[in-house]
Amino acid sequence: MTRPTRPNVSDPDLRAALERVGPHIENYQQNLDLISTDIKAIERYLSVSGVRLSEGVNIGYTETFFDGNDDTTGNYSRAIARDVERIEWGPVDEHGDRWRLLYAIVRRLGEVEEGVTPSYAPIDTSERIATVFGPTFKGGAEYLERKPLIETPVAVRLKAHKNLAKLVSKLGTLVEAQPLIVPIALDDIPW
Repeated sequence: MTRPTRPNVSDPDLRAALERVGPHIENYQQNLDLISTDIKAIERYLSVSGVRLSEGVNIGYTETFFDGNDDTTGNYSRAIARDVERIEWGPVDEHGDRWRLLYAIVRRLGEVEEGVTPSYAPIDTSERIATVFGPTFKGGAEYLERKPLIETPVAVRLKAHKNLAKLVSKLGTLVEAQPLIVPIALDDIPW
């Protein structure tokens, strides 16, 4: 694949933007290949290491609000779904025989309370202050999607790659050996 040639443009702002981001655009395919190579290399490294402890890093989230109900005091309660995007090192299935770098979307359900606090100042009673409590999440979470990271769309791999170092660091900390007893040196023993 050939690299695109940066165009000559008359607009100074557009020219500045091309100077700033042109290398990313021009090297797009090469960068994607490097990202895929990194993902495969880290997955192979972790697999050969024998680490079989699950760990994950959140890389983004979206929230969806659902219709709710007013209560007798004028407060409004409604459900919320938070879909969290994660990259994980974990088993592909429940048997745990094969471990991979995974991309997951995990949904948690919760509730948001919206209340109206009356103003104590001598102003029009229609001027009230809205108060939001929450969200509060109860119960567990469910996987909406979970698949090998290398099989995800380009946009996901780009976002995940920026957080791969965090995941590797968390795994390293998780398996770091901590001495149970501080070793005693001869210098520590009084003669």
